[in-house]
Amino acid sequence: MKRNAKKAIGILLSLMLVVSVFPVMSMADPSPTPIGQVEVTNVNTALTPGVRPAFTAQIGEGSDMASVKEEVWTDENDRFMISSLAENDWVVIAGHTYSYGITLEPKEGYVFDENTKLIYNGKTYTQKEIGSVVKVNGSGLELWDFQEDVDVYVDAIDLVTVDLRKGEAVLNAPRSKAVKDTLLAAAETGEIGMNTETGEVDLEKDGSYDFKMVYNEAEQTCTITVLPETISWVKDPNWTPSEETINSLKDKGTIPYAKTVAFKVYPASKAFDLDLTEGSVTVEDEDLNCLINALLADDEAGIIVCKQDTNTYDFDLDKDDAADFRMVMNDEGTSAEISALESDFAEEKAELDTPLAQSIAMAASDQPFFTQVTVYFKEKEPAKDLGSITIDLSKGTVTVKAEKWEAILASLNGLNFTKKIKTKKNGDMTLIDLDLDGYYDVSADPKADGSAILCFDEETSRMHKDATFTLGNPEISAINAFDKKTYYKELTFKVPLEELPFVDVAESDYFYEAVRWALYETITTGTDDTHFSPEQACTRAQVVTFLWRAAGSPEPSSSTNPFTDVKAEDYFYKAVLWAVEKNITKGVSDTEFAPGSPCTRAQVVTFLHRYEETPAPGSTVNPFTDVVASDYFYEAVLWAVEKSITKGVTDTTFEPNQSCTRAQIVTFLYRDMGTE
Repeated sequence: MKRNAKKAIGILLSLMLVVSVFPVMSMADPSPTPIGQVEVTNVNTALTPGVRPAFTAQIGEGSDMASVKEEVWTDENDRFMISSLAENDWVVIAGHTYSYGITLEPKEGYVFDENTKLIYNGKTYTQKEIGSVVKVNGSGLELWDFQEDVDVYVDAIDLVTVDLRKGEAVLNAPRSKAVKDTLLAAAETGEIGMNTETGEVDLEKDGSYDFKMVYNEAEQTCTITVLPETISWVKDPNWTPSEETINSLKDKGTIPYAKTVAFKVYPASKAFDLDLTEGSVTVEDEDLNCLINALLADDEAGIIVCKQDTNTYDFDLDKDDAADFRMVMNDEGTSAEISALESDFAEEKAELDTPLAQSIAMAASDQPFFTQVTVYFKEKEPAKDLGSITIDLSKGTVTVKAEKWEAILASLNGLNFTKKIKTKKNGDMTLIDLDLDGYYDVSADPKADGSAILCFDEETSRMHKDATFTLGNPEISAINAFDKKTYYKELTFKVPLEELPFVDVAESDYFYEAVRWALYETITTGTDDTHFSPEQACTRAQVVTFLWRAAGSPEPSSSTNPFTDVKAEDYFYKAVLWAVEKNITKGVSDTEFAPGSPCTRAQVVTFLHRYEETPAPGSTVNPFTDVVASDYFYEAVLWAVEKSITKGVTDTTFEPNQSCTRAQIVTFLYRDMGTE
């Protein structure tokens, strides 16, 4: 049987357990006992060049039935074998791949057969489980290639540290050659990016070169220089070459290579807290040098803005053209008074990390600096809640005084931040979309004295009811972040409302708002110019048309019409096709929709329930005596009651078979779709 050894330059320890067993038969016992299970333990897999391997394998479980006959190490060509039975001084030779084998033999009265289990390294092997890997030759048992490869390549340097904190590092042999060869091999396998002409290396293959490598063959030195303008590391990497790269090195016979290269480019952390919570602080001597160097480095990198006038430095942390703190140095430059300034800086602290390029430059020139500066400001007073306010735009325009407008605008900013409304700047004016329908309803024109004129835009607004907003924690947190001083927790906008043209709809009717909504959303008109006919029964055609319009009048995706009583010229044609597509209704039969038939209350809530994709009610409590679990509309009614779409005709009756009136259908639609 031929063994398939993996080839590599160097020493690759590939553990391959070989059991070749030939039983010793007892003349006194013609039927030896089959060995059920045997365990190999204590195998030594450590190889050292120039040293003979230690043979230590033992039998654990089953030691009364079998024993170790021989252990061997053979090279990749099966020419060089070190055996536990051989009396020679052969040793491990660097640059070879070795494989391990072991032979077991049964003790007297026992035999290996095809059912024998062999335990090795926590795994159990039999012929039945492994198939072609385990073979029975006569009464002997042979096992091959069942152990994972273990890499113990000895011609490698475990760790090479490249200290680039001052911009450059020079490595001497053997580390210089190990790093150079390993990086070149990684570039060949595509693991890293490299310009082999210039020696520039992109370690992470992100399109930015991190350092440059120059190898001096005569002196056997490797000089590595940081490229501060393009380096993209966010932390110091410990780079380990891939298995493909390592195999490439071994195939070339590269000795040595680097298992891990630890690059150090970030300086050791040295942080400073600039505490301005009391208004000002004095910083002196070495701390002052480190602080001013770090802050000027942040300015150079564009993280903050510094404006200098002789010994005075103004620092703008959020780059809004308003300085946040000031440093005034004495003439000797040994002390400075640092004071917080009145500004709109919103945070209580600012964390400034010194950029890498500036850190390297300062470290290279031995300038002291802080790697991180945290500036602490006095905790800001939370904005004051002024309660509630009503902005009455029912006459179209209103003027708001400065202190009120400041608080209203803060509330609007909070609501806009949480997307409860939408605001937009148009020059000095603020446009406000109160109902998020894409049409701006109110414009606010600020005046020089801080007041503002608010105007309801009747040409663009589609609002047909007043709007009230109550601010919660998200909005209030946003207001505090905006550094506003006051706000209103509740805002009400009263908008101009046209009187309904219907003489049969009064403001006191339960369906008044629903009819107003349906009229302004063009879901339905009246039965004539002055009548809505709230008690008139709705037909099936009318109900699906109302629902279709409330959904935005979507186009049906198919023109297939299964109903003989629905024609293309009918006003309800598209609505019916859409409702069928959405499984809202299937008609009264496969070919009839019955558009003129009255629509019952049960059918209407079922249509709505299906439109909402049949959500399960949260409770099975059923208040109605005329709705039972076997009814097709049972879950729809429970869901509609739970969502306050309907409460029934009485506390205990729903009247599912009663025709749904025009007042009821627009109310159901409004409660489901018009109050979101």
